[in-house]
Amino acid sequence: MIKLIITNYKERILTATLEGNSMIEACLEEDGSSFVGNIYVGRVEKIVKNINAAFIEVAPGLKGYYSLEENKNHLFLNRKNTSKVCEGDLLLVQVERDAVKTKAMILTSRLNLSGKYIVVNGGISGIHFSEKISGKKMKKVLTEFLLPFCSEEFGMIVRTNAKELFESSQNPEDAMELLKKEALELTAQFQAICSQAKTRTAFTLMHGNRPAYLNSILNARTEELEEIITDDQTIWQEIQSCQDESILKKLRLYEDSLLSLSKLYRIEEQLTDALKERVWLKSGGYLVIQPTEALTVIDVNTGKCIQSKNNREEVFFKVNQEAAIEIAKQLRLRNYSGIILIDFIDMKESCHNTELLELLSGMVIKDPVKTTVVDITKLGLVELTRKKIRKPLYEQLQ
Repeated sequence: MIKLIITNYKERILTATLEGNSMIEACLEEDGSSFVGNIYVGRVEKIVKNINAAFIEVAPGLKGYYSLEENKNHLFLNRKNTSKVCEGDLLLVQVERDAVKTKAMILTSRLNLSGKYIVVNGGISGIHFSEKISGKKMKKVLTEFLLPFCSEEFGMIVRTNAKELFESSQNPEDAMELLKKEALELTAQFQAICSQAKTRTAFTLMHGNRPAYLNSILNARTEELEEIITDDQTIWQEIQSCQDESILKKLRLYEDSLLSLSKLYRIEEQLTDALKERVWLKSGGYLVIQPTEALTVIDVNTGKCIQSKNNREEVFFKVNQEAAIEIAKQLRLRNYSGIILIDFIDMKESCHNTELLELLSGMVIKDPVKTTVVDITKLGLVELTRKKIRKPLYEQLQ
């Protein structure tokens, strides 16, 4: 079970996800710190043919990268006699990823609006499902129910929370009604944005993103979420305005003046630990985590592990297993993304390497951000990729 702790940390709002009392995810936000999810009327500033991309200005001085290869269905807002993107064109775009260091924010024409149970997505058609929804019967029922709400402009993705809604509901009709209500709200909002954008000028913000703490609440799996705790009256009232009974019954306002919420859950101490290069394992081994501009490198070491000539392979296997579990946790907590290379301790038994990859794959699948174990390179390094969404934690804390 997990808890969401929402509090003020150095004049910014911190949302910390705790499993037990151990922090597994953290997000710091301040006004204007993230643009992910914002939908703008953007103006094409220039076309760069050698990378098949355009740079689009969405606000004065604020530009984003728009791939012409990945975005095929351009949402033009000016009169055109060609489907080709040209300088000066007005396009409706959404921020898919914030700027990271020298890299511009990523823009897309595949608009999406996310709810608790459904995502309305302009880049797909029909009904699609979260990877964690596998039941054929449920998929068939939900597809037949939701398909009438789709159009040629958009399709829908059914989130894991929808499955949990049906499994926990005593009356399937009540669950269907909640799903219908959200589908109607999101589709009406999507159509209104697309329609109203046609009469707007460049740099108009058509849709603003939600605060990160609200996204964390909506993205949390209902069955795993035990409690939402905040010591901020304004945030508490904002969450209450969602009027979602499944959220409200887990919401608590912390009002102890003698012991702050941050100290109760060792927030500052855990954030400090999340910035350390070295992470110790219970076995006595340790990780060295080093982010670079191009990738993140993680080295696994035996450290203080007691080993003898007779059981070295088993000791190495045990340390590597513990490291795999800790690495999955640290990637989520520190929010490292892109290419990640792991140098596990060399093992001679091929079956141990296979088991290790299976364990690592099973751990990273729990990460809400898509993470993929690619393979073992010729140099014996395990390669992962993790989708880039927001800044790594060390940049957020700067």
